[in-house]
Amino acid sequence: MTAKGDIQSRDKYQIKSHGVDVEQYFPAADATSTSFDTTVTGIGSTEAEAYNSAVDQLAYGCGDALVAELGLPDFWGDEDRDVCEDCESNGDVAGCDLECERHYYVDICFNFQEEAESHV
Repeated sequence: MTAKGDIQSRDKYQIKSHGVDVEQYFPAADATSTSFDTTVTGIGSTEAEAYNSAVDQLAYGCGDALVAELGLPDFWGDEDRDVCEDCESNGDVAGCDLECERHYYVDICFNFQEEAESHV
């Protein structure tokens, strides 16, 4: 299980879990605190779903070839712990329903210019 702030870094990318946050209060992520120039952020009910969302955004915006070139893992994050379990453990079951605004957030940071140029 990964925890809020967990980071997996490789030469070509960095994956960071922000843990659970509420949509309207989640601070936008960026790559300024890293050596990378681009960040995509995924959201989901589980950390693994948030990671998959970020990979999907990356593939949609930059192409499957870039995803393959980065060598991202097929799976990352905890798929068992749902945000609603956090509500249950905090005694906030009434506030957790299908319209819950709490989600896991996961970033993938990478160098778009360097990788994009290798595909030209």
